[in-house]
Amino acid sequence: MALSSVVLLESIDLPEKSEVDATISPLVWGLGTQQLAKDKKSSYGFSYNYVNVGLYFKAVKQVPDYFHMPQFHNGDANFRIRTKNGGMIKYYTTFAYSDLGLRRQDWDSLNMKDAFSLTNHNWYNNLSWREYLNNGWKMDLGAGYSTNLDNIGQRVQDFKNQPVSFADSVFWMNNKSFNVDQKQQLAQTRAVFDKNWAPSAPSASAPSTGIRLTTSDT
Repeated sequence: MALSSVVLLESIDLPEKSEVDATISPLVWGLGTQQLAKDKKSSYGFSYNYVNVGLYFKAVKQVPDYFHMPQFHNGDANFRIRTKNGGMIKYYTTFAYSDLGLRRQDWDSLNMKDAFSLTNHNWYNNLSWREYLNNGWKMDLGAGYSTNLDNIGQRVQDFKNQPVSFADSVFWMNNKSFNVDQKQQLAQTRAVFDKNWAPSAPSASAPSTGIRLTTSDT
């Protein structure tokens, strides 16, 4: 799974109303909610979804052979707070976890199999703050952080699905067995200040000048 490089400064403000959603099926389970405060100045929400295709794969024969049925966990959470000057503070986080394992016929040997496995962890966070300052100035601040970890493994197995080691004379067969952990991290910040020169409230046609500062760390 790829890292997200987005630092969101523009997103939906408070939800219109509180709500709860649920999904139940043989393959997918999910639950989520958005809750709006009584004074309509803040809200919070979360959701979770679980996908497991095991029942479908048992009903419909699959090639290749899955020894770990693909399963996926996804969740997110957020909160929003309206400030005294009409600004908004928002936080959003999402995570994902997936796991699968499968066997295929080895290309170099008719009686061997390649057992491949992949586990992924992904986490993304975004914090933003919009505030209306004095003298027509508007401030947008944002920060984002994401991390991704892939655990990749492969083993050459025999017809009994047991790991096999080979003599040095066939070293390329040993090279097919490996474990690799790939981790990526990305952090970004962004600041935007806008000046409205119109004497009235800001509008789409009002001229403005912007001072933009963007920094990024990986």
